[in-house]
Amino acid sequence: MPYVNRAVYNYLYYSQGATVISSDETSQGTASTTYTKIKEVTLRNRINPNSKFRVTFTMTRGATAGNINARVYVNEVAVGTEQVTGTAKTWEEDISSTNWGENMRIQVYGKTATGAETCNISNLYIKAVGSQWEKSL
Repeated sequence: MPYVNRAVYNYLYYSQGATVISSDETSQGTASTTYTKIKEVTLRNRINPNSKFRVTFTMTRGATAGNINARVYVNEVAVGTEQVTGTAKTWEEDISSTNWGENMRIQVYGKTATGAETCNISNLYIKAVGSQWEKSL
């Protein structure tokens, strides 16, 4: 039988809801009237299929009155519910997938109603929801 080199894996357990997997607390924004990527974090390791993550972020608008919109994307694909507000608000949304993969990018896109206001996103946190296993690279 020929020799087969098998990878050795280290696994980490993330407890439900409390463990921050990744974050970006800085504030960034756009005045675009079409969805534009504002924030992005990359999960560098392979995530267990059928896992869920809780994505939390704060939306604020500039001084001009008007609605702002934001939506969670994974690897440039919209997966979250469109969030709309005219004031400052913190959103939480659970995101799941059957095919996470390595170097998964979680993004928040935003837009404004008229372009006169600014959609600002800050305090982006990715948290574990349930049992998550991650292979160290």
